[in-house]
Amino acid sequence: MADDLLNSNGNGEVDPAADFLAREQDELAELGEDFQTNENASTDDLGDLVGGTEDTSGGSVNDLSNDNDITAPLNSMSGSSMMPEIEPECIRKWREEKAALLEEMDEKERSEQEEWIAQGKKELEEWYARLNEQLGKTKDNNRADEEQFIADRDETKPGTEWEKVCGLCDFNPKGAKPTKDTSRMRSLFLQLKQAPLIR
Repeated sequence: MADDLLNSNGNGEVDPAADFLAREQDELAELGEDFQTNENASTDDLGDLVGGTEDTSGGSVNDLSNDNDITAPLNSMSGSSMMPEIEPECIRKWREEKAALLEEMDEKERSEQEEWIAQGKKELEEWYARLNEQLGKTKDNNRADEEQFIADRDETKPGTEWEKVCGLCDFNPKGAKPTKDTSRMRSLFLQLKQAPLIR
């Protein structure tokens, strides 16, 4: 009870952190003693394996120098490095199957990509062929219309002047979409066609 009073903070309560630290230090001290005794036992066992309880730290054992000491390879080897790492058969088989599958998928992807490229080139050539054909037809129609227009324009027959003028005008009000009101000009042309001016 006196120890509890000494460990208190002055207000009658025990500091839990101090108690925890004290317990941990005691447990670690006990573990440290156990570890030191285990190290001594393991070095004694190693001495028995070498061939006696002689001191192997200095001099030579069986006329061998310290560089060629037989205990050096034993001390340097660990339990995991003594056994060679052998890959299990199932993992090796899975790895080979996975590599074969990936290679097959890559080959399939390459062939599909080549097919897509060939198909794209073919469609592009067909599109250009249709475009050129359409442009050719449009050019031919424009040339024919231009030749017809020039022939009609340059034709000089007396008395057909107003027919040429009326041919250049669109008298169908439903089909025409003029931006300006041309109804008065249209009516004048029709009047002049029916009753031409006399010179």
